[in-house]
Amino acid sequence: MHHSQSHARGFNNQKSWNNEKPPCEKTISNILNRLGFRLRRVQKAKPLKKVSEIDAIFDNLDEINMASDRREDSLRISIDTKAKVDLCDSSCGGTSRCRKAVKADDHDMRLQDKLTPFGILNMMTGLLTVIFGISFETSDFIVDCLEQWWDDNKELYRHIKQLVINLDN
Repeated sequence: MHHSQSHARGFNNQKSWNNEKPPCEKTISNILNRLGFRLRRVQKAKPLKKVSEIDAIFDNLDEINMASDRREDSLRISIDTKAKVDLCDSSCGGTSRCRKAVKADDHDMRLQDKLTPFGILNMMTGLLTVIFGISFETSDFIVDCLEQWWDDNKELYRHIKQLVINLDN
């Protein structure tokens, strides 16, 4: 028997269904789970080929990071922008744990701004700062976020003479 035929038979053998009323989403989900089709995180594909210079680049990066971590007057941060967030009243499939249901539009018909989250992670303490802007991910946006972060934290880091910035992508 062909593999996909056996899965289709799992749906057809249910005696409680008739042709007028198909099974609900939860029932289909339960059947798929029993058949071994569970929700799983999508894995990133491995690079197809490895360039010889990559090892040297990462070795150099590791040296720089370790040297920074050993210095009392050096701070290492990692920066990255995250997926944009729509500023609108649509539900986007979200949930809220409230005493009263949160109201949202069923469709987002109006073009509105998007928030761009910019994360700055202190690699030694694990402290994450997220700054939201309405700009595209330009170099000016990144510099503006770093300046704002530094202005907010310069008293805490007044002993810092070197800033090492790890860039994600």
